[in-house]
Amino acid sequence: MRPFSHVIDLIEKGKSLVMVTIVNKDGEGPVKVGSKLIVDSDDQVYGTVGGGAFEIQVIKQARQLLKEKKNKLVYYDLNENRPTKEKVESVPMICGGTVECFYEYMTPEPKLFIFGKGHVGSAVYKKALNTGFDLVTYDDLNTYKDGLLIKEGHALSSAYVVICTGSHEEDYKILKHILGQGEDLAYLGMLASKKKIQELKNRLKKESSLKLEKIYSPIGLDLGGESADEIAIAIVAQLIAKKYNKKTIKDMDED
Repeated sequence: MRPFSHVIDLIEKGKSLVMVTIVNKDGEGPVKVGSKLIVDSDDQVYGTVGGGAFEIQVIKQARQLLKEKKNKLVYYDLNENRPTKEKVESVPMICGGTVECFYEYMTPEPKLFIFGKGHVGSAVYKKALNTGFDLVTYDDLNTYKDGLLIKEGHALSSAYVVICTGSHEEDYKILKHILGQGEDLAYLGMLASKKKIQELKNRLKKESSLKLEKIYSPIGLDLGGESADEIAIAIVAQLIAKKYNKKTIKDMDED
């Protein structure tokens, strides 16, 4: 197995995975330092770390860390008759020795769809570069439909969406279309005043039976800036906070 080729291929296909690497070994046993095993979000297993009871336990741990979306360093004792030390996993084997495994969780960068390439939309794109999002931009609903179905092939599930076209009518069309897809979004935000967003919500209720999920609007954190770049920073800051599940924002020097 070429593990890194597998990782790249799986990530490009939109799959999450845990790659297990044997980083240390002491004693006997079939385990080799540097051996790798991958478990992906479709529960497919690639590679091996020696087989047997040890590999079964490793795969079980990898599946759990896929659910938890975490990395972990785990020590294993390959002697079923030896008392287990604290923070050491016991494996029912008789070959003896200890093994150290590093479990690395990987997942594709979440999609960030930016609708609108005006001052704010362009600024959001620039500020969001290198912040852990896979960026996709569109001018309006029509370019989105063409791009999504023909060029990109991206699903909206778990995606982040920012709507800022500068046209109230175009914003409404995009909002209605996005909600109509029935996907569970990670974030849906619109550049609008409180009055504008309320008008759009009322219109949606009258014209459709669509379920209104949480819409971040006015969009962004309240940082006080008014220029396009400052607004973009506030929006991207909110996106990052949402990505890392930050419920409250505070100064770094606060206790």
